[in-house]
Amino acid sequence: MKKILLTIDTEFIISKDEILGINGKNGIDDILIILNEFDIKATFFIDYYEINKWGESIFEEISNKIKSFGHQIELHLHPNLFGDKPQYIWQYSKSEQEILLDESINFFKKINSTTPKYFRAGGYSADDVTLEILKKKNFIGDLSFQHKQKRCKISKEKFNKINQVQFINDLLEIPTTVYKYNFPKIRYNSINLEWCSLSELKNVSKQIKNSELDYFVLMMHSFSFLKRWDRKKLALNNSQKRKFRKYLKYVIKSGFEFVTVNKFYSEVRESKINVEHDFTPYIKNPLVLLSGAYSKLRLKFIVNKKFRRFFIGTLFSLPILLLIFYILLFPFFEPSYSEIDNVKIDTETWNADNNIHTIENNFIDLNNYKKNVKSYLDSKGIIYRNNFSDTRKYILKPGIDTLYVATDMAGQLIKDYTKFKSEKDSSYLNTIYKYSDWLKTNAEIRNDFAVWPYHFKFTKYDMDYDWCGSWALGTILSSISRRIEISGDSSFINLAEKTVNTFETKIEDGGILYVDEDKNLWFEEYPTIPPNHVLNGHITGLFGLYDYWRITDNKKAKILFDLGIKTVVENLDKYDSGYWSYYDQQYPYVADYYYHKGVHIPQLKVLYQITGKKIFKEYVDKWENYLSEPYFTIFKLKLIVDGLHRRFVYKSFFTLGK
Repeated sequence: MKKILLTIDTEFIISKDEILGINGKNGIDDILIILNEFDIKATFFIDYYEINKWGESIFEEISNKIKSFGHQIELHLHPNLFGDKPQYIWQYSKSEQEILLDESINFFKKINSTTPKYFRAGGYSADDVTLEILKKKNFIGDLSFQHKQKRCKISKEKFNKINQVQFINDLLEIPTTVYKYNFPKIRYNSINLEWCSLSELKNVSKQIKNSELDYFVLMMHSFSFLKRWDRKKLALNNSQKRKFRKYLKYVIKSGFEFVTVNKFYSEVRESKINVEHDFTPYIKNPLVLLSGAYSKLRLKFIVNKKFRRFFIGTLFSLPILLLIFYILLFPFFEPSYSEIDNVKIDTETWNADNNIHTIENNFIDLNNYKKNVKSYLDSKGIIYRNNFSDTRKYILKPGIDTLYVATDMAGQLIKDYTKFKSEKDSSYLNTIYKYSDWLKTNAEIRNDFAVWPYHFKFTKYDMDYDWCGSWALGTILSSISRRIEISGDSSFINLAEKTVNTFETKIEDGGILYVDEDKNLWFEEYPTIPPNHVLNGHITGLFGLYDYWRITDNKKAKILFDLGIKTVVENLDKYDSGYWSYYDQQYPYVADYYYHKGVHIPQLKVLYQITGKKIFKEYVDKWENYLSEPYFTIFKLKLIVDGLHRRFVYKSFFTLGK
């Protein structure tokens, strides 16, 4: 049976997220879970030299966790820990290399109570001197060689193979397995989860399966399930996890066996593995190559300074063309621009009578805004929607024939209430009562708190059927408050109080509340752990609490409102990119044009009017300036890029702009 040596370079380098993941997601824990799921044992090469930067405790925790799953731990080393030393091991003298290795070995022994037996140089940057020192330090194997890797300085005199193992003075050199491809000239690439597409991985594995080579090395990192947006900023990359699972299923079904480096070494010593043949897979199919081209180019941009300079130089040589491209096509790529650009936004009349304890208009009124979502009326005059055409973004719950959405009722109630107050027309009372009665009838009471479940999945934020968040609850609470002001109906007061209870119920208990490490209260529009912290959803929840407090003097609603305001004040800077606002704190996307101009800025205007806190006025001025500052036209290109990415990743192809 052919062998796969799954090796995982485990290193922080820039951020602890590179091992731990973002809020615990997509880090080493998720790798261990998947390996355990497939009963696979791997070899983790941990850079213990980084203890100098991050301290011992985190490495003890990581090492114990890995060992508890039965995996092998060996030594990895990047010497440029603080950026003030040479980057590659071969750039150090023999005595300097020996000092680096001694220090790393001592850290390894302190954490694991054993000495390492196998080594991999960071960036494959070992040289012949490194191999001599490793042998002297009683290592029995090295995995630093990669064919045609410029950073690797192991000479042909020492090692003249490509993918075949070879003993060098009784030190087993296990090269990182490479394949070659012609794009646009002959190149070599490691079998690496980050670089390779699934089709490349399968193609290479199939070739090795049919060759005389009995093994190959599969590369991963502790951050393989994360996505780099630049050299420091990371984001979740769940597609990598899906790819990893699919690939593991494929190679296991194909008859490969995963072994640790130590087991592989033993079988080589016992002549159980054929090490006499070398083989280099060759991918010729351009479709297979193109499927992985984006990942290769993207990662090359991040790690290759020369390529990055070339790319940036080319980019800046075409500023006029890019600006013309933006001016001509921005409205097409960013459809919310045309939706909101000429809309009159009213944030002044919500308290027209200067009596805070009465409700007149909505906090934010988009007077001439045309809503994209089409709605219809059933035989009872209740709003419903057509089933979703975008079945990638939204997945309707089985058994739901007619899609009723509580926020449609609440939103229409608020509009009709505004008309009722301004036009003094009692005919609007019919719809106000009808929709508020529907909300009362369709509320779901769970442990003394109220929700109005959405009967569909929302895939972008991994929301399952029957979820409900702060944007919906804030809108509904505002609508119920209007019914209470008109009728004083105690049943609606009772319903409103249960809705307020949802704001103080934690996500894990079915509510929408997340309390962060600074004791800030977040009302989550998409209640998940880890949280997303959607800005407009949190603020809409505050508006609902404020509406209910101002007509009832409900103390709990006011306390929650005040604490929620504190959260916005202390975290508002995190939503400022320097040229635009962010929608949430999970994705590195800037908000689309509609949300920045038609939601974020108006919401802050209202919060300033309510609280008088200067920070809200400061950010209103700042974010309004982003709309007109001259340099912004270049940055606005990110709106196009982010918008395209969102639509291709989270939406069906034929509903890209809808």
